[in-house]
Amino acid sequence: MGDAPVGVDIENHGRPRPIQAMAEQVCHPEEHAHLSQLPAPQAQQTFLRYWTRKEAWLKARGQGLDFGLMARLQYQDSTIRTANVASWQSNYLTLSVFGTELAAMDYDWQIPAQPICLGYGVLKPV
Repeated sequence: MGDAPVGVDIENHGRPRPIQAMAEQVCHPEEHAHLSQLPAPQAQQTFLRYWTRKEAWLKARGQGLDFGLMARLQYQDSTIRTANVASWQSNYLTLSVFGTELAAMDYDWQIPAQPICLGYGVLKPV
């Protein structure tokens, strides 16, 4: 996909998860506060965006799951030109791609049920 390491994570919405318990471990405090204000279905979809972005970042670095590091990662909206992460979501799946050269990558993702691009952003430890 590119000349630099790339990380990809995809999650199926059908698997039940203890969102609030997981959020306490892997979400930045601002993300956790945002999740706690959402209705359950929306909280799960939002959590999956947070999770897939962070896991894609770890995969690009060749790391395993590190909940402490995931909790220090924070996402900021950006443009494709400055982005290092992109996320898409459908009714069934959430997909995130992390790459330091994301804007230069040639990709054409196809996920079912009319995927929605949730935007491009910058993910970095704070």
